[in-house]
Amino acid sequence: MQTDPSLQTSMNYHRAILSLWAIWLVYWIVSSFGNKRAVYRTNPLWRFAALLIVVGLVAWWRSHPEFFGQRLFPRTEAAALAGTVLCAIGIGFSIWARAVLGRNWSGGPVIKEGHELVQTGPYRLVRHPIYTGILLAVLGSALAGGRVGDLMLFLTVIIMLTLKLRIEESLMQRQFGERYAEYRKRTKALIPSVF
Repeated sequence: MQTDPSLQTSMNYHRAILSLWAIWLVYWIVSSFGNKRAVYRTNPLWRFAALLIVVGLVAWWRSHPEFFGQRLFPRTEAAALAGTVLCAIGIGFSIWARAVLGRNWSGGPVIKEGHELVQTGPYRLVRHPIYTGILLAVLGSALAGGRVGDLMLFLTVIIMLTLKLRIEESLMQRQFGERYAEYRKRTKALIPSVF
C-alpha cells in the first residue's frame, strides 16, 4: 500500500521538530545543575495556575479531538519546512540565551545569591530571549503542524510566558532598581524594537 507523499514529507518534518525539542529538553535538564542558590522566591501559586491551564487545555483537547485536529490550512512542504526552520532558530536562540544566563537561570521567578543583571549576547536584543526563542520554536511547530490544536498551544504558551515575564520583571526591578529601569528603556521584552 502506497502512502501519500505529502503525508510522508510531513512526517519527516514532524520527526525533525520532535528531535529539536528533544535536544532542547536534554540541554535544559543537563544545564539545570549547579545553578546559584535562590535567596528569594515568589509565591508558587503561578505554577499551580499554569498547571491548571495545561490540565484544562489537555482535557478540552481530549474531549474535542475532531475540533483540535482540524487543519487551518492545507498541508504543504513549504509550511512544514518554514515551520521546522523557525523551530530550529527558536530552539537555538533559547539555548544561546540559557547558556549566556549561566548559573543565574531558574525554572521559576527567583532572586539568586549573587544575582547578575545579564545584558550581553541575546540579552542585548531582548530582555527575555529564552521566551523569545521558545515562542519562535512553538510558532514554528504550530506552522508545521497546521492544526487548530497547534494554534491553541501557541496561544497558551504566549499567555503563560507573558504572565511569568511580568512576575520576573517586578523581581528584576526590585533587585536592580534604576539599572533595570535603564535596561528596560533601551531593550524590548520579547521582540527587538517592537515589544
